[in-house]
Amino acid sequence: MKAIVMAGGEGTRLKPLTCCMPKPMVRLLDKPLVEYTVEHLEKHGIVDLAFTLMYMPSSIIGYFDGRKGVNIEYYIENEPLGTAGSVKNASGFVDGAFLIISGDALCDIDVTDAAVFHKNTGATATIILKKMGEPLEYGVVISNGDGRVERFLEKPGWEDVFSDTVNTGIYILEPEVLELIPEGKRFDFAKDLFPLMLRKGMRISGYVASGYWCDVGNIESYIKAHEDLLRGEVNVKIDAKNASGVYVGEGADISNSALIQAPCYIGPGAVIGEGARIGMFSAVGKGARVASRCNIKRSVLLEGASASRNVKLSGCVVAAGSSIGERSSVYEGAVIGERCVLSGDNTVSPRVKIWPDKRIGEGVSVNENIVWGYGERAGFLGKNGFTGDTGADLTPLRLGRIFGAAAEYMSGKSVALSSDGADFSNAVIKQAAGIFTQSGVDVFTMNGAVKPVCAQVAQMLGAGLCVSVRTQKQNKLSADIYEPSLYLLSKDARKKIESKYFAQGERIAHRACGRESVIGAAEELYTGSVYGGFDAEAIKKAGLCVAVRGGREIDAFASRVLSKCGVRIVDFNADARGVGRGEDAAFAASVNRSGASCALYLPDGGVVDEDGFASIVYYLIFASTEGGEVKLPSGVSRSAVSLAQMCGLKVSYVSEEESLLSMSIDSRRMLFDGVYALCRLALHMARTGTTIAGIASMFEPRHRRVREINCGWDDIGRVIKTVYQQGGAEAGEGLRMNEENGYGYICPHPTHPKIMIRTEGFSEEFAEELCEKYSDMVKKILKK
Repeated sequence: MKAIVMAGGEGTRLKPLTCCMPKPMVRLLDKPLVEYTVEHLEKHGIVDLAFTLMYMPSSIIGYFDGRKGVNIEYYIENEPLGTAGSVKNASGFVDGAFLIISGDALCDIDVTDAAVFHKNTGATATIILKKMGEPLEYGVVISNGDGRVERFLEKPGWEDVFSDTVNTGIYILEPEVLELIPEGKRFDFAKDLFPLMLRKGMRISGYVASGYWCDVGNIESYIKAHEDLLRGEVNVKIDAKNASGVYVGEGADISNSALIQAPCYIGPGAVIGEGARIGMFSAVGKGARVASRCNIKRSVLLEGASASRNVKLSGCVVAAGSSIGERSSVYEGAVIGERCVLSGDNTVSPRVKIWPDKRIGEGVSVNENIVWGYGERAGFLGKNGFTGDTGADLTPLRLGRIFGAAAEYMSGKSVALSSDGADFSNAVIKQAAGIFTQSGVDVFTMNGAVKPVCAQVAQMLGAGLCVSVRTQKQNKLSADIYEPSLYLLSKDARKKIESKYFAQGERIAHRACGRESVIGAAEELYTGSVYGGFDAEAIKKAGLCVAVRGGREIDAFASRVLSKCGVRIVDFNADARGVGRGEDAAFAASVNRSGASCALYLPDGGVVDEDGFASIVYYLIFASTEGGEVKLPSGVSRSAVSLAQMCGLKVSYVSEEESLLSMSIDSRRMLFDGVYALCRLALHMARTGTTIAGIASMFEPRHRRVREINCGWDDIGRVIKTVYQQGGAEAGEGLRMNEENGYGYICPHPTHPKIMIRTEGFSEEFAEELCEKYSDMVKKILKK
């Protein structure tokens, strides 16, 4: 016997799972629904198959290309022909009695026994029936004692129900039935063909099957089908080793501390982290990743999906390639479409559906379906560009869109690109260079150049924007986007780039491509900008010696620049305490990886951390500032404020951008260029005879606390306004509350729905006390 597999369904009620594939290709335990159908037919010796296709036919054809064990012919509908019409379209395949079966239902019904029943009853058509407790979603059929169908009704209401046997959509037909189906017209079995046959007195038999059958027609039945497979209620092959009800695919990596409850499925190459819990009837698909302390209950993660730490999934479906951020919860009946990103601290309410390729911002609760748009909000670009997970929110597609928006903003101008030299960073820079040049932007590329070098060389070459890419730990990528003379991305630039990001699509390429120039002499250009006009003789005359940490490229770079400026260099190891006792080094320096700041180690064993180094830089700025007032960021340290006051300057609080714009370019450079700041510090010490210990003695001890409080986007303005109205706050970029022996600072997070609280005090205890005070203040406002 031959079989026709009806596989043209779109699966509207299964969306968003079927947005990217036809219904028969939806996966159950890493296998398409239609594959279960084909394997079932093979088991009964039916290997000559015809597939009727319409919606996304190439998906099915591509999957079965080269499939051994069966012979498949494909019949594609150009327009909907109905269930019977699609079979008529494949009439050339038929040469005798044949089976019709759905490619999007799961069953193990004995079709061999049904074929024998069909032959013995002498029927022209046999409908395979199944007893169902709630038949409203199916065609109800009643047959007499010898199996002859007497009456049926498609999808009745309860008032119409006259039987508990329903039509499974599996039929056995004699070839003459095809003559009743009109050519090229929409025609259905239940609505048109079978009523016509009854009117003509043709025998239709009803075979009541005892096996398993499930029409996987909606999300509820899709999740239920997984449960039934794992319970062993369906006689099908599961392609995994069965260890007491835990099905484990080849290459799966399961932590010894994970709790795995049978029955469940963990697909090939899947990773289950420490302390994760995989509950009964859950399915983790091929290559999916469940991080530490996740709790997965009766949920399905499809191929390549991931759940970050402390995620809770309950009775939901996460489609292929989607990423659920830390501490997020997705509830019963919810579906996350393919390639979606939940950034973290998200809640998805029951039965909510999110269509593919959406990105949900951190802290956002989703209470209704998201179908259109990108699921993003303005504000994803911070003052320093963006940082994200390369396997989740920073996919090549999204990176391309961000760079495309920046390229449109800079069209006809020039940009400078740099990387930390890591392979992935270099690949991202190549992607960016291609997009920028397509948009008519000239590109200066500097592989292996840190941000301060890129910024300075960009200024020398006339570039208006910089992109510096760094690869960080745990798949994190940082892309600093900034204006070279400001070292930040201005608020105006952020708004314009984001506007173009959300409105992209009108223009892909510029008429004239930009040119890419690789700057091989970036270090030489940078070094020349430092010592050109620099009083190196004063440093040499003072005999200043500095110990620079060895072993890293950034340290070797710093040593070369300092040496060029007249500083005598000695090396030291990572343990720098006591440096200078055996040498005459004034101090030791360790430049951070980005080149933006330093830590200093004193001969007496004292340490000036990066925050303290920032205070030293402010001291150098204030010492050369003319005028009675200085504008500082609202969140600046107490040390910087006290140093300004010691220099006779009046302090006013503004945004960081306003503060930088009020300074000279040289002052801005010191704040963001650690190597240049070291050179300026050495020159100051040589000219004045000041020691690091002497400068550090001017600082107030720094005891700091930082806290973040989650809130909704709509809460942010209300919180800041209420705190300000309570009095005692100075408004700039956020609110600063000066206290005796300390201060508090409250501001919105630049890219996430959070309130940031930072406090400083004369002691650890007082800093903590202030942090509790302002945290409680914010929490009380949020509760109102």
